[in-house]
Amino acid sequence: MALEPDQTRWRGVRPTDPPEDIPTTTKKLAPAIGDLQAVKGLVGDARSATGKNITVEYVKAMTAVPAGEIWVITNVHIINVTSMCDYTIHACIVAPWYTLKMGFSIPAGQGLTWTGTCVLEEGDYMAGTFKLGGVADDVILYGVGYTIGVY
Repeated sequence: MALEPDQTRWRGVRPTDPPEDIPTTTKKLAPAIGDLQAVKGLVGDARSATGKNITVEYVKAMTAVPAGEIWVITNVHIINVTSMCDYTIHACIVAPWYTLKMGFSIPAGQGLTWTGTCVLEEGDYMAGTFKLGGVADDVILYGVGYTIGVY
């Protein structure tokens, strides 16, 4: 780099020589707060089972969160199409199950809906438990939300 002439006459950014030393782009060293919470995509999962014996208990689970993703589940709905039963909606986060909502003696065709915010990381999942139903019941579990990026 050539010697710079008298520095006292420069104000602000001094020119560089040669001009190719001037940086033209910047690279983020760390994500901004907005990046950490930005919606990456939508997630939805529907699981159904037909002809299940839920006279005691039957558990239906959504897909577990894959590596490199974070899911924010905002709505879960479970329904027994065939007979009256008890419902429980769970979040399985790092092994223990957390009960989010329960419903008792809900008629056939009427479901139970949980609405809120549940953040799931790799390996976590949502599940629904059906109890005290019929011998050959058709059950459905729906879950929707969005994914955010992992940094």
